Amino acid sequence: MAKDRIKSNVEPGTIEARAENLSSESGLKEAPAILPRMGYSVDETAQMLGINQGTVYRLLQRGLLRSASGLRTKVIPLKEIERFLNN
Repeated sequence: MAKDRIKSNVEPGTIEARAENLSSESGLKEAPAILPRMGYSVDETAQMLGINQGTVYRLLQRGLLRSASGLRTKVIPLKEIERFLNN
């Protein structure tokens, strides 16, 4: 069974691309609106940076990377990850 694929300007491998794939597989005409991610867990941050989770915790402890305060789990804002990479 051939499915009609809608061409898009979304980069492969992004969250938006995964949402498009899900919507096309489920038969939806349009991808659901997804809000952009603003924060990532320690595990996700480690994967993005290509380092170990322990290293992310050390960076947080040394103040080289900051997490959102007041949460039960550590959430590292995307802007903070970008700031760390640009230094």
